[in-house]
Amino acid sequence: RNSSIDNMNSVQNAFGTDPNFKETPTFSYSTGVLVGYNFTPRLTIFVGAAFNTFSNTTNRDYIHSKPFDQITPGDTSTYGISSAGEMTGLNIVPTQGTPENPTYIQQDYMMNPSEIGSIKKITQTFSYVEVPVLARYKLFGKKVGMTLTGGMSTGFIVQNEVLVSTDKETKQFRETNAIRNFNMNLILGVGIEAKLTPFMYLNIEPTFKYSFVNWSMDSRFKVNPISIGLMTGLAFKF
Repeated sequence: RNSSIDNMNSVQNAFGTDPNFKETPTFSYSTGVLVGYNFTPRLTIFVGAAFNTFSNTTNRDYIHSKPFDQITPGDTSTYGISSAGEMTGLNIVPTQGTPENPTYIQQDYMMNPSEIGSIKKITQTFSYVEVPVLARYKLFGKKVGMTLTGGMSTGFIVQNEVLVSTDKETKQFRETNAIRNFNMNLILGVGIEAKLTPFMYLNIEPTFKYSFVNWSMDSRFKVNPISIGLMTGLAFKF
């Protein structure tokens, strides 16, 4: 994932200058179906639908929306933060820890108390339904051919989840704040198409995808996911 922060003077430990900050992708997958029409023997236009999920883990958990020493006891407006945005429902409790070992509390702690604990990691998961429009051109080959694919897609967010793991529990804490409910993506791929039967083909295609619309509606954050993956599937031609 490609993320960055602009104009974050109020945030303790800027991401770009903190050597200890690290966000690690944990998993991602995509599944879906395409329907195509052959305009020529070599050119096919596809439309379809897909479900995509990706997740990342943040190991530097004392970055938050105020300097630690400026958070007053009982403050419920100071959120944990990552390069994707502020995390709704995850608050820092200054009387329970230090900047190096902070603790957390739910936003509605006074009404529904949560176990207070030291944060070990934060996992953010995003899922979206994607509608791609693609053009695929077959360069050469009859039984095994090389293909070029390009196009765009629109995605609609269906999951925005934050999990916090501490020394005591793992708990869902609402969501990453100000994430758009849609995204736009550029898709490029180069692959092979192998003929298995007169009607069935195997496609294997390394694919590059770039989200060119900022996922965050908060102007301080720049969230433009980039993914490189291997797409495989069976095609049936009639």
